Amino acid sequence: MSIPTIPAGTRTRPITFNISRTNPGSMNCRSIILICSLLVTGLLCGAGCTSSEAPAVEPITVSQVPTVASPETSVPPATSSPVPVTSPTGVATPAVTVPADTPVPATTTLIARSYGTAALDHPRIVLQTFVKEGTSFNIPNCAMKEVFPQAAGDPAYGIRQKPPKLVLLTDDEINAFIDTYADKSRLYPKNEKYVDPNSIGSPACAGVPANPEWNFIRINATFIPRNVHPGEYDIGFNLNKGDVVITQVRINQTFIIDETVILVRYIPLKVEEMDAFDNVELVFARRD
Repeated sequence: MSIPTIPAGTRTRPITFNISRTNPGSMNCRSIILICSLLVTGLLCGAGCTSSEAPAVEPITVSQVPTVASPETSVPPATSSPVPVTSPTGVATPAVTVPADTPVPATTTLIARSYGTAALDHPRIVLQTFVKEGTSFNIPNCAMKEVFPQAAGDPAYGIRQKPPKLVLLTDDEINAFIDTYADKSRLYPKNEKYVDPNSIGSPACAGVPANPEWNFIRINATFIPRNVHPGEYDIGFNLNKGDVVITQVRINQTFIIDETVILVRYIPLKVEEMDAFDNVELVFARRD
């Protein structure tokens, strides 16, 4: 079928369609196309919105969660072992073990004064004297350590120590000491022995400071025993300050009735400590 041609120069007129006169079948087709277009547009928009959302996370069950073991706290059993103590500076100090029972050293019981009937069998004191500095010379400290180490060589010795500690020397010990260091030139009578303090001790003491210096408390006592039967007695030498007994040094001796006893004793003491006591008192106690 051939299509008719329109001659040039011929005026054409637009062709118009009247929808009201359109075929109902063609209208349904257009409605279907429009609905499909709307559905495709909706699906595309939905796909865009869905793609922007975060992916769904699968739920984690309890069995999938790893179990973390909590640190175990062990409590050591109670023992008596020492525990180190940390000082404020962070340095651990040595452990100190405290015993359950700390023994306390026993204190020596002093011989008490006796009065009345309790003192009937005690000796009757005839003479009692003392001299604070019994020798005419003082002994330098270094030399004293050489000749009487039991006094000067003991850091715990002295009447002002806590507790006080003193020793008694016999008359024979002091006489031997003086004879050893007395002048041998015979310039002095025998009963007036002269001792140069600088000659006492070893050559190591030469030039060493003398302080502290030492001397002796000389104690003389004469008494007559009154006990009917021979017996052993403790004799206490109390060094008192007023009415207070500072310390007591004791010896023991056997007494026989009416046999006079003469005692001469010396107590080494630093010169600077001689004013720590006022008097010396003798007390007695019979041993059973």
